Amino acid sequence: MASERQFRILFQAKIRGEVDEHQLRQELRALFDLDLPTLERLFSGEPVVIKTTADEALAKRFADKIAQLGGVCWYEEKQAGPYRDRRQGPRRKLEQPPAEERRQRCGRRYEDLVD
Repeated sequence: MASERQFRILFQAKIRGEVDEHQLRQELRALFDLDLPTLERLFSGEPVVIKTTADEALAKRFADKIAQLGGVCWYEEKQAGPYRDRRQGPRRKLEQPPAEERRQRCGRRYEDLVD
């Protein structure tokens, strides 16, 4: 399962053909049931990953459908990064007051400590 190929489907806010941006936005919103913040993120100008899948045929269908609507979309194989064992990394240390100070506050009310 770890060696399974993954594909990223990317969309960029460029328009092909005779379609205007407003029409493309409306068709994408209707097709994928997108809310306005997600739609704005898609049209930010940068390539945006819209889906990651293990099925190349599905990735191709997504790219073809968006191309039919007039958008620029493509898919590429996701490259696996090097394995990093997070258990060996540095641990966060909790910031706590010294034990003596914690003992002094024990049993006091909050109002007494604030003044």
